[in-house]
Amino acid sequence: MRNSAGSSRLSACGVTLESPSVTEAAALLGVDWIVVEMGHGHLGWREVMQHLRTAASLGVAGLIRIADSTRENVQWALDIGANGLIVPMIGDGQQLEQAYRWGRCPPRGVRGVGGERCLRWGLEIESYRKER
Repeated sequence: MRNSAGSSRLSACGVTLESPSVTEAAALLGVDWIVVEMGHGHLGWREVMQHLRTAASLGVAGLIRIADSTRENVQWALDIGANGLIVPMIGDGQQLEQAYRWGRCPPRGVRGVGGERCLRWGLEIESYRKER
């Protein structure tokens, strides 16, 4: 994997503050991805979505560290456009498999799809289903 500058060294920034200006500044400084932290702090889904939109508009991948491993958290995070998730408190292979299935469409998982942001409001449903 290479970053936008062609280096094999990648950089990231953890985000815990509400303002998407934090993500904008990190992206302009050259990070390759951001991790929006929902497990430690007080960010809500609205703030997280604003961070993801800012990151996407600047060509930076946006990941979310969800607060806990629930089907709703996995699906909501993907629905609002996260490029990936960090799922906390995975204690064994069975828990890992369950979290994986929550984030994948059939036949690999149990995730449904709707016309949300992750699908570009329904415009990319087929490509999204194939990737997930």
